Amino acid sequence: MPYALTGKEYMKRKGTECPYCESNEIDGVGNTEQDGDTIWVDMRCNLCGAEWSDFFRLAGYSGADPVEQDTKVLKTFESGKMAIVETEGGKAVVLEYFDTSTKNTRAWFTRLDSPRIKRIKGKKIKEEVKQALTEIAIIEKLDPK
Repeated sequence: MPYALTGKEYMKRKGTECPYCESNEIDGVGNTEQDGDTIWVDMRCNLCGAEWSDFFRLAGYSGADPVEQDTKVLKTFESGKMAIVETEGGKAVVLEYFDTSTKNTRAWFTRLDSPRIKRIKGKKIKEEVKQALTEIAIIEKLDPK
């Protein structure tokens, strides 16, 4: 099936029309998937039945104010900038630092495979975060709830 819209035309119309028949009767189908800062959605035209994927770049977020909840400090680390805490949602590592890209002064880490760990400046602090996350995994293995 030949395209009715070029990629540039599709982008100019902000992805609101089928690139094959130009109908605006389109829907996202299936799950939204993410790889790094790229998000993609499978799309389908309800008129001609064409299917394609739309790709998006993460540009930010909104509405992420922290919810007040009881926080219990389980351990503080040598640097004094980091602690293992337990909240209603589970255990996490909290690091006090200033992230110039987000202007945040506190970062929460819950997984060793978090890509945010790579953004931590300072080898010692990065290693402490990894050590703390490993300790959480050990605690949870020994005391599952």
